[in-house]
Amino acid sequence: IPYLASQPELLARFFREAKAAASINHPNLVQVYDFGEVDGSYFYVMELIEGLSLGEYLRRGETFVESECVGIARQATTALQAAHHLGIVHRDVKPDNLMLSKSGQIKLSDLGLARVMDIETDKSLTMTGMSIGTPFYISPEQVRGERGMDHRTDFYGLGATLFHLGTGRVPFEGETSA
Repeated sequence: IPYLASQPELLARFFREAKAAASINHPNLVQVYDFGEVDGSYFYVMELIEGLSLGEYLRRGETFVESECVGIARQATTALQAAHHLGIVHRDVKPDNLMLSKSGQIKLSDLGLARVMDIETDKSLTMTGMSIGTPFYISPEQVRGERGMDHRTDFYGLGATLFHLGTGRVPFEGETSA
């Protein structure tokens, strides 16, 4: 979208988050290989995962048994731990962002909403009062648009995701996203 590409703060955020995502090499995170700009179009190149998102399985009406949920949780947790270690909070952990490869490996994808924190100053390029994420899985502090979110917001999203995977329904429903 040309308008977004013309916003210096959004471009700075794109490059900062792409650089952070590319700096992580973990077996349970989709690898970002490259990023940049060509003729005014901004991009990043990611690993191709042969498989489906867990959201696709849910849309098919499939659920996961307890032992499968535990395995998913273990792999997703190690991916999140690697991101958190580098100051990255994903902020959009949900079934559609967890890929199940043909080999059975879970890969966390889409760091596009990630909040990259400056560890020393706790600053980010996210504006206060702005709620970002997928409503069924976002933490209460995200709904309120609070600053200072940390790794706990990702574990809330993972918990909501695991609930959905095991039961086939989201933890909370409502007529509006709020």
